Amino acid sequence: MITLENLKKIVSPIHLNNITMERFQGRWDNVQWMFNIYKNSQFKKGKNLVSLSYFLLREIDDVYSFARGKKLEEYKKEHAQKIQTYNKGLKTIINTCSKSNLDITVRIYCDITTIDLLQDFLRFPNVELFYYFIPKLFEGETMSHYGFLGTLLRYLPLFKTDFHNSGEWETVSINDIDTVYITEFTLINYYIKTPKLPNILYLNRACYYVAPRILHQNTLIPELSVISSFIIQREPQDFAVFLDFLSNCIIRECEKYKKLLNKYLPFDLKEKPFGGRLEYGVDEYFMNVFFIRRCYLDKNLPIAEGFNRDNTFGIVNWLFILTNEKDLKINNPKLLSEFLHLIVDLFFPKDYSFPKTENLPEIINIIGNDFWNMRINKKEFSLETYRKIVDFIKKYGPEELNIDPRIMPCFERSLTRHINSLVIKVVKPDPTYPKYTEKTYEIIRYKNPRKN
Repeated sequence: MITLENLKKIVSPIHLNNITMERFQGRWDNVQWMFNIYKNSQFKKGKNLVSLSYFLLREIDDVYSFARGKKLEEYKKEHAQKIQTYNKGLKTIINTCSKSNLDITVRIYCDITTIDLLQDFLRFPNVELFYYFIPKLFEGETMSHYGFLGTLLRYLPLFKTDFHNSGEWETVSINDIDTVYITEFTLINYYIKTPKLPNILYLNRACYYVAPRILHQNTLIPELSVISSFIIQREPQDFAVFLDFLSNCIIRECEKYKKLLNKYLPFDLKEKPFGGRLEYGVDEYFMNVFFIRRCYLDKNLPIAEGFNRDNTFGIVNWLFILTNEKDLKINNPKLLSEFLHLIVDLFFPKDYSFPKTENLPEIINIIGNDFWNMRINKKEFSLETYRKIVDFIKKYGPEELNIDPRIMPCFERSLTRHINSLVIKVVKPDPTYPKYTEKTYEIIRYKNPRKN
């Protein structure tokens, strides 16, 4: 229940000098919404838009299941560090866009959980805050929107909507904020300067070729799966696609989506608001099952896909695939244990303590999480280091290590001389639809800021 005092805070959260505010209200299929748009009085609209979302989960349980068994105090410390990471990433994005010659506006979709953290960013004349309040999807006790709703709202400029100005931009790109922003900005710069590319360019990653969570979505072509955190598009799409998902997969229960959630979310969906339909991965499901299929693949429209040859992903992909199955059956425990020790010896600091448990799935969880944190925060590794991993897999066979063999060609392609590069593919429908033909458009090299 939202108190009157709290409602006043929600509806008008900030009052600052030199900041303008416009309010828009309406309904989506009887779902009432409100947006306050905050801008610096010196705001200057650019030609291109970068759309982000920044919100925090107030229910510990919503995130704790992804904290891989850490104690509550450890988790709280990690949560505070994540806020620092988000703020740092956001500053990087704004500074990068401000200093470029691409005339970019940065839009941040936020709610009551983050508005206080973002007020300082309004000093930038190229930043606008789209503050949202959707009562039906808002929990009064925790003063926060349910789950990962914010990840969906950042997609609004991709569609033909009214006040989101979707048709007024030359390009709209969707990004995450916890990023070093090198890959993403390289793609934005390339796409803006390459008008011959199709109407959409997005990133894929190796694990999407075989990850059960992706394949279970029944994506038309798994190899064309979309990473929900980077898409850039020129012409906006039919807003009915977004409304259909909101109405028939979020507000109402969707049997197909329910099956996916029951299989891959690590908690009882009956205890979650809206049956867990706003939990982690909702944006990914929308982009792959609704957006890319109905706006492009079903219409036989060409698309452009970027594949990042940042070799760190190779091992992360493998761990990701393993940890997405609830009932993991180990084929060769002794060999898998040897492989995990090899990973630790090659990639981790000498003082790293191998997990003290005999439960292999638990060891995989711990090492995967620690490796991911190390990847983001510290350094990259040499091509030779990754080659040792591939050689081990090839020597004993991927099946013996619980690795889906379909990922191996993709893994091998990553281990080329084109380290720190992006491969752009243009994918076009052919007469035997639903088959698509691929052609490598270009290889873009970029400088990675991480140093050994």
